[in-house]
Amino acid sequence: MSESNSTPWRRTRLALALVAACSVCAVAQAREFFLAFDQVKALRHPVLIAYYEAGQDPQRGFYYYTSEFEPSPTLDELLRHGKARWSPAEAVRFVREMAGGLAQGKPQILHLNLSPRTIRLRRDGYPRVEGMGLVQALPQMLGPNHERTGPYHAPELRDPLGTVDQRADVFSLGGILYTLLTGEVPGRRISPPSYLEEGIPARLDDVVLRCLSPL
Repeated sequence: MSESNSTPWRRTRLALALVAACSVCAVAQAREFFLAFDQVKALRHPVLIAYYEAGQDPQRGFYYYTSEFEPSPTLDELLRHGKARWSPAEAVRFVREMAGGLAQGKPQILHLNLSPRTIRLRRDGYPRVEGMGLVQALPQMLGPNHERTGPYHAPELRDPLGTVDQRADVFSLGGILYTLLTGEVPGRRISPPSYLEEGIPARLDDVVLRCLSPL
């Protein structure tokens, strides 16, 4: 984390991420990364954590990028420390706000790594989504936040020949909505949320099940 003294980040707290040199090892891959990152940093929406610049340390060979620093806890942290579920109205608002941010990417920029680990929740209940477009900009990234085999990731992400589009992010939103409503992580067999918790409108069952249905 650093303080920038130059426009446009004056007095803005930044987060700095380092990417191992081997992750962008070829000149062609580096060029693709910078081109893709230019698209990512152009995205602006209150829900999306902003990305600013990417570069390379000429001495050590590390690539890096800077982003807006968001100090709020992740949704995953809140779920693990007692905030087990939301009311149906809160859950729907939360997911709708995230969907509005993801829509800024249009068809060409996807998240593909949406989960409670990549969502932060401000004190006022407003969500902040980190990592929009980074999986596409740097698919070789390693680490637990970038694995795409978890319960919130669409099945087609595990298939190298699968067709991946905006429906993969819709799947993730459905899984997050399921967790907010029931307090449970989605598994291979999904029960309608209204079967698990009283007070959940049956119409939300259809929303969740359609989001989580395989292609």
